[in-house]
Amino acid sequence: MLKNRLVLSAIILFLVINTSYYWEGMFGFFVVFVLLAIVVVFLTLAFAVFRQLCFAVKEKFSNKLRLYKIAIVLSLLTLVLIWPYGLINYEALESENILVAGREGAANCTTSLFLKQSGRFKMRSICSWC
Repeated sequence: MLKNRLVLSAIILFLVINTSYYWEGMFGFFVVFVLLAIVVVFLTLAFAVFRQLCFAVKEKFSNKLRLYKIAIVLSLLTLVLIWPYGLINYEALESENILVAGREGAANCTTSLFLKQSGRFKMRSICSWC
């Protein structure tokens, strides 16, 4: 049962990383905690895969199901490690920027406004508390 949770957790982590473009602005200040949770899940999965790999070595690679699950989780973790912002660059799919404006507010908070050629706009507000 644990190995099934391992694969499911790796798939969920992979989907969360690859859809971060859509949800990154929704959490506000709490995005720090979300990113820390993602790092903890990644490290936990990496440790679990290493542990399963040790079990596979002890079994002399005879359990094929274990090997398939290790391969799936290891490949998903490798993809997340190679492309930490996701496989698809969603910003490249958007239209070109016509105007980029930014301002810095109190406590080093910056707001950037991107006006797109298609008539849409995107506003990004980042506050660093350091």
